Amino acid sequence: MSKPEHPPGTLERAYQGLLLVSNGCCHLILIVMTGVIGIDVGCRYVLGFSTQIAEEVASLGLVALIFLSLPGAFDEGRFLRIDVVYVRLSARLRRMADFAFHLTAVAVTCVYLWFVIKLALNSYKAGMRADTYLATPNYLPQTAMAFGLATLLIAVFVGLVGLAQRMGQD
Repeated sequence: MSKPEHPPGTLERAYQGLLLVSNGCCHLILIVMTGVIGIDVGCRYVLGFSTQIAEEVASLGLVALIFLSLPGAFDEGRFLRIDVVYVRLSARLRRMADFAFHLTAVAVTCVYLWFVIKLALNSYKAGMRADTYLATPNYLPQTAMAFGLATLLIAVFVGLVGLAQRMGQD
């Protein structure tokens, strides 16, 4: 799968803005994780106590980071494909394979997003919290997962529109 082509105009600007927000969240998460872990290490070795939150913050940050980085990875063409087969295809078959990949990705991401949204809503309604020192509400990381998947769905759909436009021009 090559880097997706995007239709120009308002959709492209909105899409690029969404990617910018997603990437900005990833950067912020990394900064917070690094800061919390650094503070905990400093407290342990200099002051002799632990804040007891570094592992939880790092775990929650890692979950959010993984899901929020999906659209950026997709936009840069970093998803897996079997190059041994793909490079041997003609240009027409490559476009068809890319189109089939995008359709499949839309379907799978829709199903996954649906279940993650249901999970987050159930966690919110039940008032579920982590059994940890911070007692983080379970819906918070699940909401980050849903946002990342929704943004990925938009990225895949924008790529699908670009592919359809290119296929229509051929």
